[in-house]
Amino acid sequence: MIRAAKQALNGIDTQPVHRSYRYEQGFTYELNLLGVADEARQTFLDRSNA
Repeated sequence: MIRAAKQALNGIDTQPVHRSYRYEQGFTYELNLLGVADEARQTFLDRSNA
C-alpha cells in the first residue's frame, strides 16, 4: 500500500491537476479490488482495540 502511495505521489507531480486526480484514482481503484484497504483498516482497528 505504501509503495502504491509513493508511486502515485511521484506520478501526480508531472501531470496537470485533472489528470493527476485520475492517475491517483487508478491506484485507489486497484488497491480496492485487491482488498488491500480492507486488510489495512482491519489491522488498524485491531490495534486500536488492543
